[in-house]
Amino acid sequence: MVIKLYALKCKDGYLRVSNMDCYQCVKMDKASVFPLEKLSVLKENLEKAKNNGMVDVRIVELIVIENEDFIPSQLLG
Repeated sequence: MVIKLYALKCKDGYLRVSNMDCYQCVKMDKASVFPLEKLSVLKENLEKAKNNGMVDVRIVELIVIENEDFIPSQLLG
């Protein structure tokens, strides 16, 4: 299954959005991600982040491929 999610990309990573309109640039594993249905929330957070002085913030699409048939030992070495 292919899943498309959306995030806010910043200079040093991705944006993490707290419930108090606090924005932090983090690595991908801590980023706030949204489905297409929440695009309006994503756009709102983009504008708020820019208004809070964050520069070079933009919306990016993340494509996740869900595969339940992989062999975990291949990932663990």
